[in-house]
Amino acid sequence: MSLGAEPEISGANPRISVVIPLYNKADYILEAVESVLAQDPPALEVLVIDDGSTDDGLSRLGCIHDQRLRCISKENGGVSAARNMGIELSKGEFIAFLDADDLYLPGYLSEISKLIHQYPSASLWATGYFCAWPDGKRQECVLLMPEKVGCIDDFYEKWVRKSFMCTDSIVVSRLSLGRLGRCFPVGETLGEDQDLWFRLAESGMVAYSAKALVQYRMDVPSSATNRKMPSDPLPCYIRLAERLNSGSVPEILRTGAKRLLSSHFINVARAASLAGQHSKAVELLANPRSRANFFYWLRSWVFIQVGRFFR
Repeated sequence: MSLGAEPEISGANPRISVVIPLYNKADYILEAVESVLAQDPPALEVLVIDDGSTDDGLSRLGCIHDQRLRCISKENGGVSAARNMGIELSKGEFIAFLDADDLYLPGYLSEISKLIHQYPSASLWATGYFCAWPDGKRQECVLLMPEKVGCIDDFYEKWVRKSFMCTDSIVVSRLSLGRLGRCFPVGETLGEDQDLWFRLAESGMVAYSAKALVQYRMDVPSSATNRKMPSDPLPCYIRLAERLNSGSVPEILRTGAKRLLSSHFINVARAASLAGQHSKAVELLANPRSRANFFYWLRSWVFIQVGRFFR
């Protein structure tokens, strides 16, 4: 199916393909796939794209006898390449993404289906999610909205305050992906998902339910949440800056986008300072892009200047 195909919604069941990139997550993949296959209404298909794993993750799926499950092996090329292949091979008009170590909770696809019917012209549909730790602790990550369901007009302004959705809790339309012309940026392993969500939010509505219906594991060593803050601004934020400069970011999103960009530059500067890279931290704070979140910038300037005398 081409990326530009018009979506079709039949009855209460939008045709949703779920793409799961897999790389050395043998201990988790079976539970992840089963969490999708147990959904009601059902997913059209589940595509597991094995990105050159060296463990036995794919073989563990041999116990599943469900024709909706499709397993594809490829040479290692990174998570973006795996997701992009899943998009290309999928058959649904709507595409969901689930990491191999995370889970759909009961009711996720049902809630997404309701969102799609209620907001059919949106470019992205999402729910909240839970962060989960091995000791049983769970933290709900949702955007508090009076009606609990609605469209997020000022996406960047909300995102700068809180990460209220994650890759696992998002569904996109094939039509919207086709209009963008590029899906996940290949070769990037941090912020590659945000790059796509940002561009989709700029291209159309974001429909959202505040129900937390996805579980994001916090105990996996290779998880993005366990990686250190990068020493340079992420490419997805550099591209956001370029779109701001070119005027392609819609006016309603520009103020929030500037604040988000500023916060990212400041966070990277603080990380550089903690790593003893004082000159880089000062350089980042001196960048005009850092000033849009002024009070955070000021606190961080003091933090960096004071911190240098205690190292």
